[in-house]
Amino acid sequence: MGQKDPESRTPIPFVSQKSPVTLIFYRRPERFLQVLRAVRGYRPETIYAIADGATNADVEGQGQVRECREMLAREINWPCRIERIFADNNLGLKERVESGLDRVFAATSFSIILEEDCVPRAEFFRFVEGVREQWEGEEKIGAISGNCFLPASFPLSGDYFFSRYPHIWGWGTWARCWKKHDRSDAIWPLPRGLKALWPNMSPKEIRYWEKVFGRVYGHQLKTWDYRWLLSFWRNQWLAVTPRDNLVENIGFGEGATNTRDVDVNSGVERVGLMSFPLRHSRQVKLDQAADQAVFINHYLRMEGKLSFWRRLRRSMGKRLAHFSSR
Repeated sequence: MGQKDPESRTPIPFVSQKSPVTLIFYRRPERFLQVLRAVRGYRPETIYAIADGATNADVEGQGQVRECREMLAREINWPCRIERIFADNNLGLKERVESGLDRVFAATSFSIILEEDCVPRAEFFRFVEGVREQWEGEEKIGAISGNCFLPASFPLSGDYFFSRYPHIWGWGTWARCWKKHDRSDAIWPLPRGLKALWPNMSPKEIRYWEKVFGRVYGHQLKTWDYRWLLSFWRNQWLAVTPRDNLVENIGFGEGATNTRDVDVNSGVERVGLMSFPLRHSRQVKLDQAADQAVFINHYLRMEGKLSFWRRLRRSMGKRLAHFSSR
């Protein structure tokens, strides 16, 4: 992929104002409250609130849904326009997220997106604004993520890297990208395979994602995020990914839609303080080594597929780092 330096591209002026925030929530008020209070520190001028409805048979869920919606109005105590995109009935996660974001990106060109269990640090919002100021209008970039799943030992010189993985536990994207989100089953399998999109992707990664997409497009997994990932890849966009994790996912365990194991290890090992102003990259270029590390440390770890020896090395490395810092 031929890339241009920032000086050689035609920049689109970035108007320095707070980005709209989209909140996606359902029925977990105790977690949603933490997200709302984190957003309060940013004080966006516009909030898009996407909420699903409870099923008719779920009396407890109806009360929790109502509590979350009332909490939204109660906790937003600064001048802010709230666009409520509420479902009367239960649409399900995939349809609710996709139809809700359709509404959002019909109204705005960019939005930060936070689900009810993804709690951002204050630096997350500054990170998004700093990236937008540098790269607004760069069409190779399809998302800004607040998540970092790099191993603690991975060497990274800058404040962020460019990844093929648009992590969604606190993120942002543009209308130009979301409007290219293809929900058709016909796009899989790809005519020339994943290797044609990402020539340097490892054989293990290719096998992993072929299996995942096979399950998604075979309707064994009804989810929106993997379909978004494939759309992202077909357009060969890259995601700006911070050197340290800026959003905490507190949603594992009881009540979770997908990951109910409270002891799951997602691979978050880097939780330092982000410094500003950001040290910007000079070109938009995929960091293949970082992505390979993320694939092993996050995706394989989430599925419990790290080998015994790799787990042992990680454990020993963390212990040595702990003792050397004492």
